[in-house]
Amino acid sequence: MGAIAGARKMRPQAVRGMSAEAKAKALATVLDPGESVAASLLVALHLGHRRAMLAAFLDALGMPHEDGLLKEDAPAAPPPSVEQVRSAAEGLVARFPMGDVEVYLNTLLVQDPDHWQSVSACEDLLVPQPSSRG
Repeated sequence: MGAIAGARKMRPQAVRGMSAEAKAKALATVLDPGESVAASLLVALHLGHRRAMLAAFLDALGMPHEDGLLKEDAPAAPPPSVEQVRSAAEGLVARFPMGDVEVYLNTLLVQDPDHWQSVSACEDLLVPQPSSRG
């Protein structure tokens, strides 16, 4: 809301009264929505039809979650190894659209680069490989 209010020179109350569609259109015109808005939009993107993918990835890593969201009250897990991430990512690539997998893994890396550093070692999974036809 703050990004829209600032860019459109509107009061926050006026932005709250806008329809979701109007807010989306207004936000799309904001050149620099800020890091927190960008992060929120990435989370919202994944919480829709991509929850099954999130849950599958976290299940493969053995990380506690509720419908694809990491449990807030769970003890902090150590960063997964490259082998764990590679295996989990291979499972995603086999079941879900490549573009969705790529956006999800990159989102993890951007949101918490220290915890998800092993994702960067699996970039080769996200690059389409030439088919081996004889």
